[in-house]
Amino acid sequence: MDNLPLPAGRVIKIELLAELPTAATKEQILEWVKFELGFGTLAYDNPLANHDLTAAREPVLSDTLMRIKEERRQAVNGGTEIRRWLEPDRR
Repeated sequence: MDNLPLPAGRVIKIELLAELPTAATKEQILEWVKFELGFGTLAYDNPLANHDLTAAREPVLSDTLMRIKEERRQAVNGGTEIRRWLEPDRR
């Protein structure tokens, strides 16, 4: 991996291998991973609730060469509608 800095806003992919500390459904695992990464909540009855997400190996980083583009506009109900998509990062 080279030491050139990636620009702010670049989307990266991080591949992580983790060993499940207990049996769980795919839905429960996804809920747990999201919670551990700061997205959403974790149900009290999720069997993974008392476990931390721990990498089994060193993570692998990839540059997607993409960035997130976002468009905000007034929604019909008076709120804000947000549309997000990936596009090539040409910087």
